[in-house]
Order: sequence, then C-alpha cells, then structure tokens
Amino acid sequence: GLESAVFPPAPFRIDVATFKQGSDMLSERGGLGAVILPDNRGVLVVGGKDNDWEYLASTELFDLDSETFSPGPEMGSRRNGCAAAVLEDGQVLVVGGTDGPDTLSTTEVLSPASNTWSFGPNMTSTRVGCAAVPLSTNKILIIGGKRDFSSMAALSYLSTTEIVDLASGISTPGPAMSCPRYCCSAVILQDGRVLVIGGGSNLESSLSTTEVIDLTSRTSSPGPEMTTARLGAAAVLLPEEGGVLVIGGEKIVGTDLATTEV
Repeated sequence: GLESAVFPPAPFRIDVATFKQGSDMLSERGGLGAVILPDNRGVLVVGGKDNDWEYLASTELFDLDSETFSPGPEMGSRRNGCAAAVLEDGQVLVVGGTDGPDTLSTTEVLSPASNTWSFGPNMTSTRVGCAAVPLSTNKILIIGGKRDFSSMAALSYLSTTEIVDLASGISTPGPAMSCPRYCCSAVILQDGRVLVIGGGSNLESSLSTTEVIDLTSRTSSPGPEMTTARLGAAAVLLPEEGGVLVIGGEKIVGTDLATTEV
C-alpha cells in the first residue's frame, strides 16, 4: 500500500502560481525589516512603526506550516527604518534605524540557541534606511542610509559602507560608493561582489544608477543603469544566473511604482 510512502514536494511553478490573502500580522508595521530563517524556522519580522507612528521594538515570527504569526523576542531598542540580515549559523543581525528622537548606530544580534537579543558591535556611523548584506558567518556589509532621520541636509545622506564583524566585536570602514544612497537595496552576486541599487542622494529625487562593490579590491565601480529611478525598491537574486529582479520603490518621494525590471 501507500500508507508509508513519502512523496517529494511539488515544485513551485511561477507560471501557474496565484496570490491569496495571507495572515495578518499582530501589529501594523511600516519601515520594518524581515529575514527568512534557516532550517525552515519561518520568517522573522522586526521593528518598524504602526499607524500612530509608534516606533516598535517588537518582532513577529511567521510559521511556514500554519501560516500564522506569533510574538517573537523583543529587541532592546525601538527601530524604524532598520536593516536586517541572517547569517549562515542562523544568527540575525539588525542594524540602525531610528527610535524616534535619535538615529541609531547600535546593532542587535538574535541567537537561535537562546532566542534572545543582545547588543552587537556599534557601527561607525548612525544609519537609518541603510542596506545590510551577509558576507560570511560573522561579517555583514552595511551600505548607505542617512546619518540623521530628521535632517534634510545633503550631508546627512551617506555614501559610506562598513563591515560589522561579530567575531571581533568591531565595525570597520568598507569601500566608499560614488554617491550617497538612502533607502537603496543590495544583493550579493554569485561571484561574491555586491550590487547596490538605486536609493536617494537627496530629498528631491531618486537614483536609477547602480554600483558594484568589490570587497577584495575594496573598490566600487558603476553597474548597469536601470530604466527607472527607484528609492526603497526591493531586489532579489534570481536562481541559475537569471539576474536580479528589482521591484517597485518610489521614482519621486511620494510617487510609488508598480513596475519591475531585471
């Protein structure tokens, strides 16, 4: 009989896939961070703000089997506009953001063993709206952002990067980019270089340019230009050398995009 048979999961086919209404989170959240946890442990959602502009230290865990959210461990700081990255060993690093009055240079690390947060290495700069890309078991590249969330001054927008090292407990400067990039997106390419996409270098406009960070040579060089300027877009690396999919964002602040490009 088939009572003990084990069937492989059906492959996901995007050409026949459809969307359905998902479960509501426990809190309203904008400006949040989110990562997929390894070992099928679900999706962790961190920080953000609610509709009353209350900045959040809470987290939530989305269970892939039940498709429901449950409370996660509370962070040590409220963080709106933070960035998050998951490391090979399952640790989650959350960096920067704003707690309301201040823009943060602090980081926090979630241990998968204890399921608790502890403060990690401080960044060399306060950052909100930055990007974070894991480089190895212990190192994360932090890219761009703004030095002061409430400031509209051009000097607040950051072209700098830095590498947070959890093993040594320090953060050191990384390669400088050609221009400031606030609310940019970034993906690590198959060859280990990092593609940084769009963002904004001032209040009035967003960028269609990209650049490629090479950590071996510690340089940044121009990448392919997008057809549309995008701030706050999402980007994912497609499998089997399929390129990078860039999704949505804002062309001008307050003008959201429904378009994508590869």
